[in-house]
Amino acid sequence: MKFKYLVIRLSVFAALLCGDVFAQSLNLSIHGGFSSNSLMRFARLDGGAGYAGKGSWHSGISLASRINDRFMISGEIVYAQHLIEITPEYFPNVEIVSENTNVRLLSLPIEIRWNFLKHIFIETGPSVDFDISDGTNPIDSQSGIGWNAGIGAGIDYRKLCFTIKPSIKLHSLIAFNRENHHQHLFETGLTFGIGYLF
Repeated sequence: MKFKYLVIRLSVFAALLCGDVFAQSLNLSIHGGFSSNSLMRFARLDGGAGYAGKGSWHSGISLASRINDRFMISGEIVYAQHLIEITPEYFPNVEIVSENTNVRLLSLPIEIRWNFLKHIFIETGPSVDFDISDGTNPIDSQSGIGWNAGIGAGIDYRKLCFTIKPSIKLHSLIAFNRENHHQHLFETGLTFGIGYLF
């Protein structure tokens, strides 16, 4: 009986010790920012409507875990809203009226961060994107696998971590519902974050 209680006590102690070590490597952060955006195709087409990106904003939350002194892995939940101006194809004697549409994305990126200098890092990885736009949106669905990459800077102050990261993102690189000459949302932007180190 005493042996059983000893095993239980040692197991609890080991769990608390491991949990404390693991917790020291966690960074929970909130972030937000803005991007310029555009729609692109991997094939050149003649004619058709014109699409012009009018900018976007995004916000999210991430949880990062330290792998070693140089590398971290993070998982995120990001909501983004992109404004796109659509200009109809030109036809003689027909008035051209542009309209705006919103592309709303819920993204789940998984990224590896390499801290190659004291305050500078490179971050990249895939993202699973879900297009939650209005069902009447004329732009191809951006649901699929995308890719993110960025280089940023971070400063730790006690338990707080402040970051700024310019990045590029390509959505629907592998589309869940692929169309002929599928449109891909491309963005370049800036993200600001504040995190808490556990």
